[in-house]
Amino acid sequence: MPGRISLEKGEYYAHPRNIFWELIYSIFGAQPDQTYEEKKSFLKSKKIALWDVIKECYRSGSSDSKIINPIINDFDGLLARYPNIRCIFLNGKKAESLFEKNVKKCNVSFFTLPSSSPSNASICLNKKIETWSQIKELADKFDSHGAGDS
Repeated sequence: MPGRISLEKGEYYAHPRNIFWELIYSIFGAQPDQTYEEKKSFLKSKKIALWDVIKECYRSGSSDSKIINPIINDFDGLLARYPNIRCIFLNGKKAESLFEKNVKKCNVSFFTLPSSSPSNASICLNKKIETWSQIKELADKFDSHGAGDS
């Protein structure tokens, strides 16, 4: 679920200390674009979509530990509508626990990445980049096998 600043701006990962955009651009060897529209275009060019595990919830502040009564997004419906989705990457342990607990078994691989949140400072940037590189590795793998719109 987006934090307060992201919700206010209407942009994913808008908190200035969240390193999501730095990670994504780093794994593809690119410099981050300046505008949110350019960032979304960059993701689209890499066949990456962003979607929250949580559709709605109550939360005081931005901490995942403050999430109350989460309603999970319809992943079964998403995967039925977009059958070319090959992988789901979860940004952090909270997303992982909610996904595993609430999403029915699906035929799509999912991977948990270390959170890009500023509250996850225990893992160094280089280790995060190394782990997040799975996204590029799998994208390259699917492209080389002619997966088209995966």
